[in-house]
Amino acid sequence: MENFIPFMLIGAVVTAGLFGVISWLRKSNIKVS
Repeated sequence: MENFIPFMLIGAVVTAGLFGVISWLRKSNIKVS
């Protein structure tokens, strides 16, 4: 479990980053393919 927690944190950060980029692109009126 001690080695699994960091991967959860990294996955959460990456997922949040992807959603952030997508939402930013939509706000910028850039069509996401």
